[in-house]
Amino acid sequence: MLACMGNEMSRPQRIRIAIVDNDALSLKFLSMFLQQTNPMIQVLWTCTTGEKAIQQVFEPDAQPDILLVDMSLGDMSGASVCREIRRRTDRVRILGITSFTLDRYAQRFADAGGQGILGKENMRDIALAIGTVLKKETLSDSSIDMTPTITFDDAKTAHQRLRTAQDPFQLLSPTEQRVLELYANGDNMAEVAKKLSISEGTVKTHITRLEKKLGLSSRQQVIVHWWTSKR
Repeated sequence: MLACMGNEMSRPQRIRIAIVDNDALSLKFLSMFLQQTNPMIQVLWTCTTGEKAIQQVFEPDAQPDILLVDMSLGDMSGASVCREIRRRTDRVRILGITSFTLDRYAQRFADAGGQGILGKENMRDIALAIGTVLKKETLSDSSIDMTPTITFDDAKTAHQRLRTAQDPFQLLSPTEQRVLELYANGDNMAEVAKKLSISEGTVKTHITRLEKKLGLSSRQQVIVHWWTSKR
């Protein structure tokens, strides 16, 4: 009995992985490939939206060791997903994946607290990167890193940096904050304009400024980011 217990205790821990990618087919193939390539990898869950990924990461018993994030999701950017998770925890390493050139997203993802970024086309590199990040914390200075000029912080360092950084919503003017609050709660531009006694054109201008100040690229991303920040 004791010998059996000893064997159980010495058994290596499985590597808990989660993946968010709005391409369902890519999500399926990557999940299958990783588990077939390394029997120690366990894909805990997958999802297709950034908002769902942020929710799942903080669910009891659903927090992965490593989260793989597609850079171009439908509801928000991969960098926004990474930043929101990293601001709240240092317990999850986050790797970016993309079908585009790495230079397009690398610096933004590093700033958001990610540990490295890789191309989707080489799933073997992604599998190797998982082991590398578990041992070395980041892909910086590794043979897998395709962006040697970019330095990625480890999760703990990035968490400390983002946790103490200024809340981006504090950059908004009081009127911009009110416009965003009404818009995020379901009012259309005409309703926002009426409640604030301004024109619809002015509301549209405020929303455009919001996108630029928050580093987001669509009104939907701004709203999702606002809601996740309120949790």
